[in-house]
Amino acid sequence: MVIRSSPRGRLPSHAFVGGSGRCSQTFDILSHASLIQLKRAGRDVASTRFFKSCLGVFQGGGCRGAALAGAYAAAIESGVHFAEVAGTSAGSIIAVLVGAGASPEFVWKKLSELEFERFLQKPDPVEPSVGWLSRYAISWKSKELAEVLRRGGLYSSSYIETWVDDALAELLPDAPRPIQFGSLVKPTYVVASNVDGAKVHVWSKPGTNEEPVGTAVRASCSIPFFFQAVRHGKNKFVDGGMLSNLPLFVFSPTTGARRPSSSKILAFRLESDFRRADTDDLFDFTKALTNVIVDGATELQCRLHRELHEIRIPTGNVTATDFERLANDENGELIRDLYCKGKVATESFIANELMNVRSKSGGAIECDDEDATYFEIIELGDQNPTEIFIVSRRARWAWDLFPTLINWIRKGIEIRVLLETASNDPAEKQRRDLVRKMIPNVHVTDEVPFEGFLFRNSEVGDFSAVVFHAESERDCPAAAKYSGDLHTAAVSALFSMVEQKFTSQRNNQSPKLVAVQSNRYFELLKKGVAQYNDARFSIKRLPVSELFLTAGDIREYKYRQIVSLANLYDTYSLDLFGPVQVEIGEFASLVTPPVVEASSEKSIVIQGNTRAAYCHLNSIRELNCIVVDGVSAPLPVTPVEIRRMRVVTQRQRPELNYGLFRKVERAVRPYK
Repeated sequence: MVIRSSPRGRLPSHAFVGGSGRCSQTFDILSHASLIQLKRAGRDVASTRFFKSCLGVFQGGGCRGAALAGAYAAAIESGVHFAEVAGTSAGSIIAVLVGAGASPEFVWKKLSELEFERFLQKPDPVEPSVGWLSRYAISWKSKELAEVLRRGGLYSSSYIETWVDDALAELLPDAPRPIQFGSLVKPTYVVASNVDGAKVHVWSKPGTNEEPVGTAVRASCSIPFFFQAVRHGKNKFVDGGMLSNLPLFVFSPTTGARRPSSSKILAFRLESDFRRADTDDLFDFTKALTNVIVDGATELQCRLHRELHEIRIPTGNVTATDFERLANDENGELIRDLYCKGKVATESFIANELMNVRSKSGGAIECDDEDATYFEIIELGDQNPTEIFIVSRRARWAWDLFPTLINWIRKGIEIRVLLETASNDPAEKQRRDLVRKMIPNVHVTDEVPFEGFLFRNSEVGDFSAVVFHAESERDCPAAAKYSGDLHTAAVSALFSMVEQKFTSQRNNQSPKLVAVQSNRYFELLKKGVAQYNDARFSIKRLPVSELFLTAGDIREYKYRQIVSLANLYDTYSLDLFGPVQVEIGEFASLVTPPVVEASSEKSIVIQGNTRAAYCHLNSIRELNCIVVDGVSAPLPVTPVEIRRMRVVTQRQRPELNYGLFRKVERAVRPYK
């Protein structure tokens, strides 16, 4: 085997620039910009509405990992956020870099520094008991097979372990070497095949925090026969693709296991063209078998996941073990082509995601808690309904979904609300007053027949709903989402039960944002927040990268609402997240800027964690906020660095001392 490498053994720096095809015409990876910068530069980049939080799964693919790097870059540009990640083989490399907080720029930088000839190092010395079979490999074409039999593989994969650990050390400079799973920023899973135990082995941040990441990735990438098996502890491990090439199972917890923090799974799959292999001798047959293993069938596993969405990346005639072709590719054309194929496939998926999501959304989906319920309501509202009916005993959702209601009104969706007769609770009275001022078509009845949000697109005949379970049903999920043809008749019947109670009234007044004086907030906070009685207030722009959050898990339903709020700021040319109020006719409601408590050591976001996260994920360097100085009261929760935040559908609730909680929103909007 003859291997040629570029100078210094690395991919040439121009490998991803120029050439033909959509990717090379629109993307210079050496100056990778954020989504907002790309939009300002005039590049048309589709932005995701449905994958603000998801679980990322990266399929194994041998030497085709560049395609996954391109897919990751396109996903981040489109606003996708991975709450947790998993990978096998080449997919495990991308997974651990993402899990450590790597940007697409960093992934490219490290890929461009790869010394490909070091992936083809001589195999390590082998135990005598392993090599006896090599004496029987006697044909001239079986010399390489003899090496496989004698040493357990053609090459050593030790370089992978060193390379991964060095890359992670750059991302996590304060972590001890070798980098362990516990040092990663977000939950990360790496899958390999345990040869001795004949079973799948999973390394992970929540499960094996003290295990070295580099060793796990090396094991997961060790394609059998091509690379030697990796010995770790008492067992030997090879490529995870032997048993699970697309490790979806890590996000299917059994009873008692931890619950994934998002419901949607975005899986990146690599598909090479069928190429009939020449299998005239045992070695060629073995090599062909290896490609079958790495490309292994995953259709059955995919069918078991209702919320799985696949991005299939065609890799042409490049197969899992084409290391020789890539190493001899002096101009980097194959690598560039793989990268662009991953990028284009992901861009195409995001551009058509409404159709992709609808095609998977039929049936019923249970919502375990209030967060998941609100998420499904917002998602159905993003699927272009013309009418929304809200049927509820109380208007508790009014403040939680306030930005969403504003967004629906601005879109011209006809909203109708049916409530039960109110109690004397001051909070409920305030919420109902808000609803009546925003939505003209509100009706009150003695008893509602059910509780939920109904969605109808009268133009195409689509019906869907999120129906709340009765509060007495303690062992049931909070709600269930119904959509698709199977439930059309049932949801239509729900519409019929309440539609007669309304008259057709549209809100002809569109919401708008208006700037207000910051001292209005200062007076309200000083009066209404017990911990701020002696504090000092100011409006400042603080560096986002230096912020600490009091909520490391950002709820996706809130994040998606902040996206629409940010667009509203942009529509009215206002300073992002500065002091404003929403106005609809004579109705006005203050929008509180992020509130940050400042000390000599840290700037801690008390209110507005989601807006801080939005800035962090969209490369916005400074955040407008109300800075509070002189607070002596301890915090209600331990803050986390903003780089460790994640957007999740289902959060792990932190330990919170409610006695120390700052009641900021109650202070800004006191009960009357």
